[in-house]
This record gives sequence, C-alpha cells and structure tokens, in this order.
Amino acid sequence: MKIVTWNINGIRATKKSFKEILEKTNADVLCLQETKITRDQLESEIAIIDGYNSYFSFSEVRSGYSGVAVYCKDIYTPISAQAGLSNLYESKSGKGAVGCYGKLTTIFTQDRLKDLDREGRTLITQFELRSSKNETCKLTLINVYCPRADPEKEERKIFKLDFYKALEERAKALIESGSFVCIVGDINTSHKEIDHCDPNDPIVFYDNPCRVWLDSFLYKNGDYKDIAAEVSDTRNQILGLFVDSFRYFYPNKQNMFTCWCTTSRARETNYGTRIDYIFCDTKLVPRLKSCEILTEVYGSDHCPVEADVEAEVVGAKICPVLCSCYMPEFAGRQRKISHFVQKMQTVPSKTSTSETSLTKKRLLNESRPVGNLKNVKKRKTGQSTLTSFIKNKEVNSTKNNKVEEKVVPAMHKSDVKPSNTNSKVGKPSDSKASQFWKSVLKGPEPPPLCAGHSEPSVLRTVKKDGPNLGQKFYCCGRPDGHSSNPEARCQFFVWVKNKK
Repeated sequence: MKIVTWNINGIRATKKSFKEILEKTNADVLCLQETKITRDQLESEIAIIDGYNSYFSFSEVRSGYSGVAVYCKDIYTPISAQAGLSNLYESKSGKGAVGCYGKLTTIFTQDRLKDLDREGRTLITQFELRSSKNETCKLTLINVYCPRADPEKEERKIFKLDFYKALEERAKALIESGSFVCIVGDINTSHKEIDHCDPNDPIVFYDNPCRVWLDSFLYKNGDYKDIAAEVSDTRNQILGLFVDSFRYFYPNKQNMFTCWCTTSRARETNYGTRIDYIFCDTKLVPRLKSCEILTEVYGSDHCPVEADVEAEVVGAKICPVLCSCYMPEFAGRQRKISHFVQKMQTVPSKTSTSETSLTKKRLLNESRPVGNLKNVKKRKTGQSTLTSFIKNKEVNSTKNNKVEEKVVPAMHKSDVKPSNTNSKVGKPSDSKASQFWKSVLKGPEPPPLCAGHSEPSVLRTVKKDGPNLGQKFYCCGRPDGHSSNPEARCQFFVWVKNKK
C-alpha cells in the first residue's frame, strides 16, 4: 500500500490536470494538505476522478485557507471516513464515522474542540486489512495539516499545542481499539537539528514547546537504533508511541528537507526544513517497507513524502458517506458523464462527405480576401491607430529616400562639400529634443550592487504586519542559503528612502 502525503499549497493552483497528478504519483492513497478550497469552490474536475474516491475537509474560518483532502484508488476504498479530530462532525459522516475519541471531551471543552476542527485540518480514513491468516484488522490513516505557531501571536502558539494534544489523544484511542494507526501530513515542526537548514542555539532549539511535544510523541525521542528488536520483543510495552518513518530508514541522512521558502528561491540552495512526516505506530513498523522524500517533485513550496506499507487492503464495496460522490452537486455524475461524452465522440456524423467538403470550401473562400488587395476600397473607420500611423510614416520616409537617390548623382567622397540641407538642419533640433525628453522623463535609478557579489540587488517590500509594513528595501538577488554557501544570498540590505 503506497501512501503519499503532500502539502500542495492550493489544489486549484496546479498547472496540470489533477488526474495527471494522481497518475504521476501512482499513490494508492494520496493525502493532501493546504488545499485552500471551500465547499462552494469544489469542482467536478477535482472531486470526481475515474478510478478514485475522494474526501475533503474544508475550512469554515475563511476562504483560501487550510483544508485537507484524501484520494483513494477504488480498490483501496476505505470502510469509514471522517473530518475532524473530535466527534462534532460525526453526524455529517453518518454511519461511516471512525469513532474512538478517548478522553477528548474531558481534556477540552466543546467550544475548544470546535475551534480545533473549524479550520479543516484533519481527515481520517479507515481501511480493512487481511492478514496472512485470513483474519481482518484495521488501518486508520490520519491526514493532518497542523497549525503554524506565529511567534507574535501567543494564542496561536497555544492553539498549535492544543491541536497536538488532541491529535495524540485521538491516535492513542484508535490504537487501543486494536487498529494500526498512521499519521501523515504537514506537522509544521522540524524535529531535530538535522531536520533544519540553519538551527539556532541547541538549548533554544530543543526548548521549543513543539519539539518537546514531538520528543514525547515519538518512540525514544526519535532514536531508532535498536527499535526492530525492541518492537518484536516488547511490543505491548511501547503501545501508543510513534515512529518517524523516514528517520527509521535514514537516521543520519543530512540535508533532507521537505519545505523551502519560495520568495527567496531557497529550494535552489536546499535551504529548507523537514516538517512533512509519515508517523507509524510501533505495531505497524514491521510492515513498513520504505519511506522516501520526493525532492524531485515540484509544484508547491513543499515536496511529497512517500511510504510503502505491506498491507493487503480489502476495498469497501460502498464508499463512506463523506465521499465526494455523494455531494448533491456531484451525486449520480460519476462515470455517467464520461461515458456519455465518449459515446458522443464515437457516434458517426450524419452529414455526407460531399456536404462536409462543400462546407470546408465555403469556409476557406470566406477566409480569403476578395480580389486584388490594391483594388479593395478602404473603409472609413475614423481615427487611425498608432501602429498604422507609424507604418505610414515609415513608408513615406522610404519613398523620399528613393527620390533623393534619383536626384542626387553619385560623387566621390572628396567632391562632397558640406551644405545646409534640410536633413542636416534638422539634426541639432532632434538632438535638443532628445536631451529635453531625457531630462524630463527620467527612468528609475539603477539598483545598488550587493556587497557580497557586486551584482544588481533586487527591490522588495515588507509584507509582514508591523511598523515597517509596505516599506521598500534592496537586498541581494541570489537565493537564500546558508552563510557558508558562496552561491547563496549575501547580507546586503538597504532601505529605500522615501522621496518627499
């Protein structure tokens, strides 16, 4: 079972058709984050794709914000699907809700749970697996887009930690129910220094509350040297702890990031962070075959992460109620429209061959100009366009030059004497006019050269809220990168002075 997670940074911003993206990833289950789409913006080209069933969780806070989605191949249809971490949206999922909420209602108030789910950050799908002994079990996939902690907004820091706590409680409750659990998505926290391109002081780095939580959430703080033996021997004792799948296979691999700043072109210098993960509970680790970061895939400021899990999925015969195919605007459309279009394309035309050829000839004749272009009368269309005016001037100038060539006989250079011709009289005035307009219509001043590379700097504008919002400045035009990288951006920075 191939699972792919990708923060797509706007599902409608993709240049290729979404079916083409699905086929290219070749994922059995594709989990997307930051879809930035609301229910009323969802179109059939995204929601209804032959061979797949899709599920969406939308932000109720504002448009173009957050949102997650899951696409499953039809042979991997889940037995249940649900939006949100709490049970507040269980009624919308109908009988197909996943259940198992643990102590969420005792840890958080109903209002807080509603806040955590209103931004459309969670989608849970559950699959039925068949074991080698022909027994069935469940695999629960939690697709999350965790909040970003704005350093200047204390309430968002608390919100992020509450989201982590709710995620952990729901995951543990699902494990205790006997299900395998896999958490995928944008966790929005780089775990260790190796997962960050330029970490700050180690004490400050690891004191971050989000990393403290991640340490407690992962098995042995992410140290997987002897986990294979420990899982097989003491599996029940480490129930509820999760494994970072990528670090399980590559514990010391450096410069492996999943997110880069696009405005500073940081991907060119691989100046990024690893914040997209696939977490497997320790019972699922023996089934984990591989996990790779697909850095060669572009289309977002993130790249996908792929994991291969050894699991024989028994696809459900009927999609869960949350499936997009049951939405009123799409209900009954799946496959029927495509079949109708295909039939229309294959129906032979009733028009005879002779009629078709006559039509083609008529259209061809209508597209040709009638008679000689020189004899076509010009229509009075009022004021001429600027383009035609320039062309007419060029034609007249050419004609005048030809006349002058006929009148003036050929002479040797030594025989030519200076004279006050009209052409020479006009040159000084043209020069003065040119100088005048240059003095009046001054272009923008050239940007200053950066100190590190002596190259033209680029003009930027402060977009962050604060006293400098809207202020312009010059900085090095190279991509952002580590200070030790000579190809990266230097420290050049100059504010643009406001002209009074």
